[in-house]
This record gives sequence, structure tokens and C-alpha cells, in this order.
Amino acid sequence: MLGLWKSKKRKAEEEKNDLKAIVTEDLLGASEWKESKVGYLSGLSSVGRIASNFAGSISESFGRTGLVFKIMTREDSLPSLPEVDEDQYDGRLRFRAAMHLHRVKEKDMARAISNTWRSFYFYGSLTLAAVAWLIVDMGLKDKMALTTLVLHIAPIPILGAYTFKAAFTNWTFRKQTLVNPNIFLKSLDWLPKK
Repeated sequence: MLGLWKSKKRKAEEEKNDLKAIVTEDLLGASEWKESKVGYLSGLSSVGRIASNFAGSISESFGRTGLVFKIMTREDSLPSLPEVDEDQYDGRLRFRAAMHLHRVKEKDMARAISNTWRSFYFYGSLTLAAVAWLIVDMGLKDKMALTTLVLHIAPIPILGAYTFKAAFTNWTFRKQTLVNPNIFLKSLDWLPKK
């Protein structure tokens, strides 16, 4: 804690040393002078340093871009459930088969229910905030540009979709059944529970 408090004299010395380093290295190029007198006088040292920094940045960029492309195009190796007839479909059996296939345990189910409950209220509150922001902004302004209106409306369906997904996933885990969202909507059990 005592090291955090510096005297005015020490601060002044550090600022002086920083200023000296800036002048000697950045403006005068003392390290370039020490490396090569000809390179310093001709300016080739500076050009070489700039070129190597630029080439290094480009190679790092290509490396990152290649990694992103590799991740995006890699083959999905997750196993999938076999297809079944719609007449013989049982959502509970399908759910159990999916749990077994993906090695999901009961403790993972409890965690998923809790996470989807949190996600629902998080995205739901963001959706309500976006709707409120749109209503308040439309009430306060006489005229609104089309781009502003679009920027106000755009997050609402996206956040609403995330809210619906969290509610449906929570219901799926609670009921332990794999069915289509229409059955979820008909159940009227839309609010997630822990």
C-alpha cells in the first residue's frame, strides 16, 4: 500500500525519464543508431522496422482469419438421434434417448433448468426495456427518422426470440419431453420455473 503513494519528487523523476525515453527512442532513434549507423542515416532501419511490424500484423490477421474459417467449416461430429415415424412418436422416450446419447445426467438437467429460467428473465427484461424505449422515444419526438425507428424496432424480435427459446427449453427440460413448440404454446405453461 505504501508503494502506491509516490512523492512529488519521484513522480517528477519518472515523468522526466518517460519524456527522455520518448525523445531518445521515438524522435531520435537511439537504438537504431546503435544497431546500424548506415541504416539510421539512410532511413532504412526505420523502413525495415515499419515493414516488419506491418508484415507481422498481416500474418497475425491471416492466422486469426484462418482459425475462424476452420472453426466455421469444421464438420459437426455430434451424434444425432435416428428418425422415427410421426405415428409412433413419444416425446418422453425421445427425450430419454437424447439424454443417453449426449450423456446428460440428472444434475445437468437441474443446471439447465436453472440457466434457462435465468435466461428467460434476462432476455424478457431486455425485450421489455426495448419496447419501453421505443414507446417513450415515439412519445417524446414529433418526427422520427426511419433509420432511428428501425434501430428501435430491430432488437425487439431478436430478444423476443431468445426469450421464447429460453421458455420453451425450460419447459422441455421440466416436462422431459421432445415435442414441437406448438404443444408448448397450447399448454399455456409459458413461465419458466426453477
